[in-house]
Amino acid sequence: MANHFADRLAEAVKKKNTPLIVGLDPVYGRLPETIRANRFMNDEMDAAAAVDAMFDFCTRTLRVVAPLVPAVKINIGYFERYLWEGVETYYALVSEAEALGLEIIGDVKRGDVGHTAQAYAEAHLQNPEFTEMEGIIAPDAITINGFAGADGILPFADTANEQGKGVFVWVRASNPSAGSLQDFTDAAGLKMYEKLAQIVGEIAVRTSASVLPATVMSA
Repeated sequence: MANHFADRLAEAVKKKNTPLIVGLDPVYGRLPETIRANRFMNDEMDAAAAVDAMFDFCTRTLRVVAPLVPAVKINIGYFERYLWEGVETYYALVSEAEALGLEIIGDVKRGDVGHTAQAYAEAHLQNPEFTEMEGIIAPDAITINGFAGADGILPFADTANEQGKGVFVWVRASNPSAGSLQDFTDAAGLKMYEKLAQIVGEIAVRTSASVLPATVMSA
């Protein structure tokens, strides 16, 4: 097996004959009625019941798509709103996807500098080494916010390189108001998001890490 995320993803794309990635952004109210009607999962205000319903839907989805696509992207925000119940479920889904042979992108969009960035990187890219957490794994790659520049990207790139994982750096958003900031140009006509993508490319070359610029679609 390839040691780096980009190589593994490329192999999976070739094997499945598609670059399609399935995103998991579960919203309780949009789940199938057959799941929400279950007497153990029919109360959205009960965090445990709600995340059980989301877990049920997502695991069913994973089993369907696993033979067809190379990777899945799991958005942690839809789970974090349920606090510790949701975070536990997020990591359980990462393990489920890994068991099905999928590459996993954790859509976490973290961003900071210094020790905080390093802590985020270890939390979301490094498989935990804590006692009684041996069965928990981190995703194969994550999304991050790159607007702090190189200082906010390098801790993630270095950790990804050490772990054989990957980083997708948010350089351009698709929401209507994004252009007022991200399309801002310098004296040479270079747009802000183009400059950020340039920085990402330089970091990828310098660190030999699987670091890629990404556009984030509006929800």
